[in-house]
Amino acid sequence: MLCIVCGKKNEYTNSFCPNCGSKTEKQIEIYDGFLSYRRSYDGILAKWIKLMLEKIGGKNIFLDLENINKGRFDDKIFNVIEGSENFLLVLSENSLNDCNKEGDWISKEIGHALKNNKNIIPILVDDFKFPADSQLSAELRAISRYNGVHYTLNHSDASIRKLLSFMVSSPMSKIEKSDTLEAQKTHTTVPIERVFASHTQDLKVATSGLIVVDAFIFGADIQGLCKKENIDLRLYNVKWSKTILDKLSKGHLDFVVYNESESKSYIEETPNCGLVISKRVCYSMGGKSFAVIVSKNSNLVEIAPENLLSELSGKNVYVSIKSDRFVNLCKILGVTFNEAKELDIHFIDIPDPTSLSILDEDPSSVLVGGQNIRFAAHNNKNYHEILNYDSVTSEMKKYLRDSSSNCIVHSKDFEKKLNISCDEFFELLIMNFNNLHYNEKGLNNLIYDLEIACDLPDDLHDNNNIIKHILFETYRIGEPKFN
Repeated sequence: MLCIVCGKKNEYTNSFCPNCGSKTEKQIEIYDGFLSYRRSYDGILAKWIKLMLEKIGGKNIFLDLENINKGRFDDKIFNVIEGSENFLLVLSENSLNDCNKEGDWISKEIGHALKNNKNIIPILVDDFKFPADSQLSAELRAISRYNGVHYTLNHSDASIRKLLSFMVSSPMSKIEKSDTLEAQKTHTTVPIERVFASHTQDLKVATSGLIVVDAFIFGADIQGLCKKENIDLRLYNVKWSKTILDKLSKGHLDFVVYNESESKSYIEETPNCGLVISKRVCYSMGGKSFAVIVSKNSNLVEIAPENLLSELSGKNVYVSIKSDRFVNLCKILGVTFNEAKELDIHFIDIPDPTSLSILDEDPSSVLVGGQNIRFAAHNNKNYHEILNYDSVTSEMKKYLRDSSSNCIVHSKDFEKKLNISCDEFFELLIMNFNNLHYNEKGLNNLIYDLEIACDLPDDLHDNNNIIKHILFETYRIGEPKFN
């Protein structure tokens, strides 16, 4: 409990604050979250969610069966809702059965949370969906408009981490604030080197939904740097194309991670774009680790890479003609697009493939894709990968690395936002990212962020290990998960 006059902690039964003597007509009990649930259906799950939030996130969660020992039930409940920054509402198939009945406690709790402007987070269990508005009370109609967190037992850890990311921090008590101020006064003589210039208000960075790129963005602790110095970090999801560079040159972004050779070409073609290439950070897996897949019944299963060109005559090759994978395939085969057509190789232009069904319909064909296809083939033994980065010559490996290298590109104006040089800033990001090798918690958080942010197809089934394997292949973080 906290005295609302002096902020000192107090026992619930005291009528007067022992610190300042004020009458404790109303005291506020502070929790990180109040967990509301239908006891008859969701009691066990609510206890589990409370346990996981406390274990993974270090949160202090109120659950009525465990936390109420004395005092009037309604006063206690309303008191805790007022003192908790987050209102967590468990919603499963039968949770709303009695919500339209007079005196229903879940409706009362929701109403009190709405009245006190709490951060309300519905926890949508399995396939829960809100009924039509006509079947809901006013409180529940309001709740149905809130962004919820989907919870499944099979992905419990990921669900809990997402729930934690939706929660806001509880405000410090008055006494904690005063202690912090005293600590700040004590350390005013110690110089604090800022990363960002004192006038900086925000940092604008592009993400792309690609694991190899977003891994660096999320893993370099950009968010932590910004949070320490009260900088507003704005992440914009931009399609992986030269659009990223266009937005950067127009001042819509501060820095991006993008293909090095394309960035150089862009700067040469538009010399007044105001862009600067900085550090090389990774390789695109579509270039360095593309995949050429065939059906296990294909006569190409055992083909040597040097004999592949002649064997492709008369066959359909499904590939995105605009992708770097197509350019790399032609380079490996040693032919241009027109020369390949003269050899009767039928290139069929398709978007980046995420399904192997084409090989079922056309068993003699060849499918060229990226990581999604590689892992789909790994999960299904009916297909075989006949060509990849590891099977080409050393000279070709060097070409693939150079053509697929990604670097940090920033605007010339970006340095104005920094209290250090751009090179020092990006070295700091790279150092932070490399520290993931030794930080299990940070690495797990990164994998969780990538599961949410990146465009992995739903039918891959093993996204967690796929992300871990890509992190190993790209950055040599962790261990390989697949052969």
